[in-house]
Amino acid sequence: NISDNGGHAPIHYAALAKNPDCMAVMARANIDVNAGNLTKETALHFACSYQDDARYIKPLLTAGSDVDELSGVGRTPLIYAARENHAIAAGFLMENGADINRSDWKGLTPLHVAISRSSIRVLRLLLDCGADHILMDYTGSSILHIAALSSNAETLELL
Repeated sequence: NISDNGGHAPIHYAALAKNPDCMAVMARANIDVNAGNLTKETALHFACSYQDDARYIKPLLTAGSDVDELSGVGRTPLIYAARENHAIAAGFLMENGADINRSDWKGLTPLHVAISRSSIRVLRLLLDCGADHILMDYTGSSILHIAALSSNAETLELL
C-alpha cells in the first residue's frame, strides 16, 4: 500500500490503465481497496471516472470496495460515473447497491450532476431507475434550474 506524493496507491494507477486484467490482479492482492488519495478518492472513484466498463469495477467490489464511499468533497463513485456519462459503470454500481440519491456536500445527487454535465445516457438511466427528481441542492436549485443552466435542449426534453 505504498503511495506516491499525491496519495495514489498502485490500485489507483491500475484503475487508470486500459487493462481490466491488471485491475483484477491488483484487487485480489492483499491491499486496501478503500485507500484514498489526498482528496480521498479511491480506486473505485477512479474506475468510475476513467472507465465505462464493469470489468474495472467488479474486482474492486468483490475485494470489498465501498460502493458509496465518499471522496473529500462528499462525492460517491456513482456521482463520478454520472459526471462522465458512464452509463455502464453507473448501472453496475446501482445493481450492486449504490445509493441513487446520495448527495455530495453541495446537495448534488447523481441526477443533478448528470443534468449539469448533459450526461444524457446516465440521465435516462437514473430516471428509469427512479432517481428522486424532487431533491434540491444546497442553494435550493431543482433539477429544472440546473437543466436550464446546462443549455441542453435534449436534457430539458427528458425532464
